[in-house]
Amino acid sequence: MDTLNNYHVGLDPAIKTFIAVSLIIGPLAIAGLVMILKRIEKNRPERIRWK
Repeated sequence: MDTLNNYHVGLDPAIKTFIAVSLIIGPLAIAGLVMILKRIEKNRPERIRWK
């Protein structure tokens, strides 16, 4: 959190918190989506086409 405090000095604390949470949740959401798609592909390969 110190890095955010030093880099975004003029931002509201709520915005800093939102940025920090987004940095954590964003990649996790993308990884979860890929895992779900791979599971669908494993069960029914005709439903998903990777290009």
